[in-house]
Amino acid sequence: FYDIHNEVIENLDSGGIKVQESSDVTINNVTVIEGDGIQIKYSDNTEISNSYLSKNYAGIYLRYSNNNIVSTNEFYNNERGIYGVAESYNHFFTENEIIGSTQSGIYISSFYNLSIKENTIIGLKYPNETPWGIGLSSYDNVSIRNNNISQNVEGIGSWNYLGYEHLEIIDNTIFDNDFSGLTFIYHMPSSLI
Repeated sequence: FYDIHNEVIENLDSGGIKVQESSDVTINNVTVIEGDGIQIKYSDNTEISNSYLSKNYAGIYLRYSNNNIVSTNEFYNNERGIYGVAESYNHFFTENEIIGSTQSGIYISSFYNLSIKENTIIGLKYPNETPWGIGLSSYDNVSIRNNNISQNVEGIGSWNYLGYEHLEIIDNTIFDNDFSGLTFIYHMPSSLI
């Protein structure tokens, strides 16, 4: 078991906090500014909470990792708030505040069994518009509930090329987005909205 807490890491050309090939890691109350944020790769059972992430490539980057919790963090002016790719299972993103991301508030690809709940995601308006509050690509069993999503080009954008199913979008407040609140490409038949 590893515990990282009360650390300040800032003004980096690259770097931040990297957890790789580990399990049972807790990251709590850390600050990462102008670096690569917090990277979780090939690691399971990690919890990241109460942290401040600003001006990073990704506030939190997840890759080939399972059973991770990202909760009650503050993300400001990152390229991507939470960025998850590559065959990852069982994640919970809850009660985060993600503001001013230039690419996406939350973007996931090849994620399975994911809960995105009670987050506030506010993008950037013209001329530096944020493409998606939440962007989803190639996923299965995703629940998006009780989030506030505003000031993006698209509130939630979903394109599922692999044809997986089970997307539920329930009780979200999606407003003041430039193009649409919800956009679906390669729509799945079992989506609940």
